[in-house]
Amino acid sequence: LRDLSGELSFFWTERKGLIFSVKNFIRRFEIIYKIPVNILLPNNFKEINGFQGLILFRVIQEALYNIGKHSKAKKAKIIFKKCDGMLLITIEDNGTGFNLQKTLEGAFFNDNLGLVFMKEKIKSLKGKIEIRSLIGKGTKIKIFIPYNSLTE
Repeated sequence: LRDLSGELSFFWTERKGLIFSVKNFIRRFEIIYKIPVNILLPNNFKEINGFQGLILFRVIQEALYNIGKHSKAKKAKIIFKKCDGMLLITIEDNGTGFNLQKTLEGAFFNDNLGLVFMKEKIKSLKGKIEIRSLIGKGTKIKIFIPYNSLTE
């Protein structure tokens, strides 16, 4: 799945946009991991193409991989919202959760750099990312991106 999505993601994100790419990835993800993913969009959501769309796609992709590989979730959700000049993307699951601090502290030693790379990618769009996880309750990732950094 990772190889296939890597080859196609830039092509599809550049030509069709972020949402098109995410929906296609979700279809494959659901087949492989057997976890349904609900995606919620505002009515007038404007597609995000190019480099910015690709970065957001990669972050969403990494979050879903983590859900599929580690969370034991029964369902996941991705919510796109526009508010106060910001794009807010929330990715959440109802899985087992994890100790965020312990995971980040051991990331470099255990070669688990996905969360670290997600933070760096979002920072490159002048955004911020919040990750909250509770053992037994699941994980919620909130991504805040200024709209003006998506059109530069």
